[in-house]
Amino acid sequence: DVERDFSEFDKIEEINSLRTSNSKTYLKENGMYETEYYGEKIHYKDKDEWKEIDNSLSLKDNNRYHNNSNKYNISFPNKLNKNNEVVLNYLNNEIKIYYDIEKDINAKLSDKIDRTKKNTKDEISYNLSSQEIIQYIIKQDSIKENIILKSSKAQNEFTLNYKIPNLTAKQKDDKTITLSNKDGKEIYTISAPYMYDANG
Repeated sequence: DVERDFSEFDKIEEINSLRTSNSKTYLKENGMYETEYYGEKIHYKDKDEWKEIDNSLSLKDNNRYHNNSNKYNISFPNKLNKNNEVVLNYLNNEIKIYYDIEKDINAKLSDKIDRTKKNTKDEISYNLSSQEIIQYIIKQDSIKENIILKSSKAQNEFTLNYKIPNLTAKQKDDKTITLSNKDGKEIYTISAPYMYDANG
C-alpha cells in the first residue's frame, strides 16, 4: 500500500547481525525491516561483531576517567600534573602525554553531555587558570586536543611530552606526524597543529 506510512509500526528489536559502522536495522511489528543510517560512525568492529561506540567518560577507582566502549581506550587523570599523564591505547600501542605542570589541576567533565545515555562523544577539560584551558574532545575515530586562551595576556607557551614506546615517529611535509610500529604499520596520526583567534 503506497499510501500507508509504515513508520507508524513500532520497532520490536534491533537485528545486531545487520549492523554496519553507521547503521542499525530493526524488525518491526508488521514483519518488515527498517534501517536507520547515521552521518557518523556509531559502531566499531570487535573481531566479527559490531559494538556500540560509547565514549562517555566514567571515573574509575576515583583516580582516572575512561571512555566506556570503542576500538581505542583513553584515560585522563582526575588531577593533571607533570606526573599524571593522559594515556591513549590502540591495538596495544600506548601513547602517554605529560604536561609540564607542577600543581594539581582538577579534571572537569563537560556539562553539555547527557551521560545517562550512550554517547559517541564526550569532553573533559583542565582549567590551568581563568585564562587557560586544556580541553579534550573524545570522538569516534579520534581525540581532539584544544588549548584555549581567553586573553592575549594568557600564558602562550606550553610543553607537552609524549612517551611512545615501541613506536617510530615521522613528520611529513604537511607537519602531520605518523607513529608506526616495528613492522612499519601506521598506528596513530597526529594532525598538524593550527590556531585561530576570536574572529575565526
